[in-house]
Amino acid sequence: MTYSPIHGAFLITEKELQSVAIEIKYAMRNARALAGIGMGKRHIEGLTRLDHLEKGLLDMARDIGIDFGVQWGNELDLRNDEEIASSEPRGEEPR
Repeated sequence: MTYSPIHGAFLITEKELQSVAIEIKYAMRNARALAGIGMGKRHIEGLTRLDHLEKGLLDMARDIGIDFGVQWGNELDLRNDEEIASSEPRGEEPR
């Protein structure tokens, strides 16, 4: 992303947006792993810090034009996302 003084705006490519989307989902996977929560969709009874963290990431994504099609992270299934899997380091789980 670069700032263009000519346009008075930030310019971002589609490839950069795709990279940001992958990184957001990667962060959500790691947050769920740290919280001991599965990667699939889940029903929530009460909101936790994890729910608010995921909501913040989704809102941030929406602010820059990335719409995952959900309002809350619990609605997002991250189990079989090939893009995330290919970007994850091999070996130990995050600590």
